[in-house]
Amino acid sequence: NFFDLGGNSLMATSMVAQIEQVFHKNLNQAVFFQASTIQLLAPIISEEETHQDNVIRINPNGYKHPLFIVANKIFLFQEIIKFLDKEQPVYIILEELEKAPEMASHAIAKIRKVKPQGPYNLIGYSYEGLVVYEIAQQLDAQNEKVNFLGMLDTPTPDIENKVEKGTLFNKISQLIKRFFGLSWKEKINFLRERIEYRLDPSFKPLMLTLEKFMNEYDVKAYSGKITLFSAVSECYGLEDISFGWNKWVPEVEVHKIPGTHRSILLKPENAKYFAKQLEACLEQ
Repeated sequence: NFFDLGGNSLMATSMVAQIEQVFHKNLNQAVFFQASTIQLLAPIISEEETHQDNVIRINPNGYKHPLFIVANKIFLFQEIIKFLDKEQPVYIILEELEKAPEMASHAIAKIRKVKPQGPYNLIGYSYEGLVVYEIAQQLDAQNEKVNFLGMLDTPTPDIENKVEKGTLFNKISQLIKRFFGLSWKEKINFLRERIEYRLDPSFKPLMLTLEKFMNEYDVKAYSGKITLFSAVSECYGLEDISFGWNKWVPEVEVHKIPGTHRSILLKPENAKYFAKQLEACLEQ
């Protein structure tokens, strides 16, 4: 199994490139979530035409209502899906980054192919939380019920701007306040993860792209409930525990997840904790 052997996004990129070179078959990285062994991958490579609809069937079985994860980078979820209930159908809807309403509209078309009618369970991480919020808005306009609307570390654009564009003094004050509330182990992880992330060459251009995405989204009131999962080691909750969403929805349920913005998904122990919290919320 690709993942049991330690497979990750970099290895998937390398494998996809080698498959294209040897077999002249153009696949995307998501194929390893549906065909994680050579036995499963071989028939896909052998097909004359491979149709990739960007709906990743992580677990199409189970008696529960499906959970639809809207994502741009699928490998962020490789840990959490290990810990979800086997009776919980899970689909990842891959969407290229564009304006949120267009992403939502495309995602709904894919979701309806799997489940033509509601109720729907939706969740998005970071800026993709805005996309699932928009999906819920559009489904509501179509008289479809959203049973669960989850956001993982997704602030409103107002709160995002307040934290990211605050004065240097204010930002340092927030970091110090958050830092000294952590255990020694959490402090070490907090510093290491922030340094590693900010040294990544893709960090600055990605932030500029996401800033544009957030600022272009016009938040409107929603009549349903939001379930917000927030990273303990981040600063948005210092501005507003609801990340600004209580201004737009009548009920925001908040769950704290150990870790930073990235490690809540990437660290197995944090992903396991989050998976159990998510399962409990879906059972309500």
